[in-house]
Amino acid sequence: MTKLDDQLRPVASKLIKAFGKSVALSHFDLANTYDIASGSVLGTATGATGPTMDAATLKGVISSPTADQFVDGEVIAGDCFVVFASIDLTTQPQMGDTITFDGTTYRVINVNQQYSGALTATTTCHLRK
Repeated sequence: MTKLDDQLRPVASKLIKAFGKSVALSHFDLANTYDIASGSVLGTATGATGPTMDAATLKGVISSPTADQFVDGEVIAGDCFVVFASIDLTTQPQMGDTITFDGTTYRVINVNQQYSGALTATTTCHLRK
């Protein structure tokens, strides 16, 4: 941990908690099995902070893609991004997890971390309906 981590990680958390939107993060246990016949994952979802969906509610900042991301083919219509304060995550989001807000559930298709020094200050999830 660096001195910059000591300063910036709590600032990211404070700002996102103050100005972010409540979202529900559902993390799927990768130890579950995939059923080839039905095409589904067998098992149950666990919340980011515990085994219940209610425990998975946290704050994130939602944003829309930029025009250049459409040109590069990184995103399609309906995609969005959510930024979390990494210090507030007890489980790192992974591709395949789901995030729900405003009554719509999105699938996490990519996860990137932004570092403040040696540690991550924020985690950005690329979401798709």
